Amino acid sequence: MIADSLRAVLTVPMSQSLEGFVATAEVLYSGSVYFVAFEALRLRAASDTAIALEANYVGPGARAASFALSLRDSTLRRGDTTSLVPVVRDSTGQRIENVPARYVSRRPNVVTVAPGGIVSAQPVLPDTARVAGYLPMGLADSLVVRVRSRADSLVVVGGNDQTGARLYALGAPVTVLVLGDDGAPVPGELVQFAADSGDGRFAPATLMTDATGRAASTWTLGPRVGTQRGTVTVEGVSPQRLSAVATALPPDSVLVSPPNATLTLIGATRQLTAAVYDSVGEALTGMTVRWSSSNASVVSVDSTGLTRAVGDGSATISATVNGATGAAHVAVVRSVASVAVTPGAAA
Repeated sequence: MIADSLRAVLTVPMSQSLEGFVATAEVLYSGSVYFVAFEALRLRAASDTAIALEANYVGPGARAASFALSLRDSTLRRGDTTSLVPVVRDSTGQRIENVPARYVSRRPNVVTVAPGGIVSAQPVLPDTARVAGYLPMGLADSLVVRVRSRADSLVVVGGNDQTGARLYALGAPVTVLVLGDDGAPVPGELVQFAADSGDGRFAPATLMTDATGRAASTWTLGPRVGTQRGTVTVEGVSPQRLSAVATALPPDSVLVSPPNATLTLIGATRQLTAAVYDSVGEALTGMTVRWSSSNASVVSVDSTGLTRAVGDGSATISATVNGATGAAHVAVVRSVASVAVTPGAAA
C-alpha cells in the first residue's frame, strides 16, 4: 500500500507560452485521502517539464509520536507463522489504530514478512532475522525474530525412580531434555511437571528449558507410602511418565499407656502398650519396641511390655523405637491385708 514514489504524466492546456500554476496532488485509499502535495510552479509551452512534489502524509496516524513492534507469539518454530503487532501512539500516549505500515525482513531466507505483517519462519536451521516496520510519516522500528527447532522428543535424564520419605522432597530434582526435529537441544521450550492426584507436587510446575534444552523440577512426595507417579509434558511431544517410591517417616515419638501404674503385690503384673508416631503425628504400625526398666529389682518388664512387681519402690519403664523413646512410671506399694492388735498386760 505504501510506495516510495508515484509518477503521473499530465497534459496541461496553456493559453500563453509561459504560465504559472499551482500543482496539487492527492493519494486516496478506499475513498480516504492519505497523502497531499502541492507546489507553485511556472510551465513553458511545448516543453516537457519534470516536477517533483513532496507529499505529506495526512492519513491515520499522521500525528503519531511513537511506534513499537512486537510479535504476537514470542516462540516461533520452523514452519510456524505469527503476526507483527504494531503499536502507534500520539503525543498524549493514546493508541492510534489502522495506521498503514511497510514491513521488511532483512533475511528473507530465514523469515519472510507479508504486507499485512504476517511473519513466516522458513524451514531452515535455527537462526535469527531482523524485521523492520516503516510508517508513512517517517517513524520506524525493528525487532529480531528468533527461529527455533520444533520440539520433537522429550527425555528424562535424571531424578526418575528415586526413593524418599513421604511428604518430603526427593533428594535430586527431576531433569528432562527437549530435543528438536534436527536432533539438537531446544532452549526456551515450555515444560510442565504434574504429580498424579494425591502424589505430591512439583516446584516449579511450569518452566522453560535453559540454553542446553534442559528443565528441572523438585518433587515433594504425597502422604501415601508406596509408588507415586507424575507426568512431564511438552506441547506437541509424547509425555513422559515419572515414578518414585515413598517410604514411611521414621519414628519421632512413643506414647506409653498407661503413663502411671501401681502394683500392690509382689509378683503382680500390668500390661503396658506403646503407640509410635512419626513427625507429622501419624501412627506407625509394625514397629519393634524395645522395653527396659530403670530398676529391675523393683519392677521388671519383658519384651511385650508386661511389667511385674519384684520389690518395694518404683521404676521408670521405657519403650524405645529406632531412637524415639516414651516412658511410664510404675510403683510397687504392697497393701496391708490385716492388722493384728494385741492388748498389753494390765499394770
